[in-house]
Amino acid sequence: MYRNLGNADSTTRGDQAALKVFNYFLVTRKTYKFDDLEIEHVEGEMLKVILGDYAVFLANTPIPNKYCNEDLQPTTTNPGYLLFTSIVSYFSKAKTLLKEKFPMHEDFQQENEVTCWPALYNACEKAIERAQFLAEETFGDPKIYPIYLDITDRNYSNGITIDLKSICRD
Repeated sequence: MYRNLGNADSTTRGDQAALKVFNYFLVTRKTYKFDDLEIEHVEGEMLKVILGDYAVFLANTPIPNKYCNEDLQPTTTNPGYLLFTSIVSYFSKAKTLLKEKFPMHEDFQQENEVTCWPALYNACEKAIERAQFLAEETFGDPKIYPIYLDITDRNYSNGITIDLKSICRD
């Protein structure tokens, strides 16, 4: 397959990283790699099940941004982890790869493209962002931090928290 023909080197590296993560998910959950997928594996609702399971996997698995082995285990002592925006692009890339491999699947027909995928994509994005906010690991360096009205009654222990009441007192 000429998956990366004409792509910039950085795009190709990003696609390869996304495929590496998707393959890891498939092997650990389904015991086969992407290149081994057959139409029987994705018939009917199974395509949505695979992508739904993949979204859950992405939300619950810290993915090192560099220097990891095939099992996604960091090979450095202080790894950084991908920020949710990058991970969501991995989800989107998995969908694109499946669409390229199975273009005639019913879920990739026009009416389903409009109704099914945006909802799953948005749910995936929210789940990953929420999971990273609550996790112990450090993920990327977000450019915007949320401001909370009052953090004294909530459990916001991860990252930078900004309490609006404290700001207004100063």
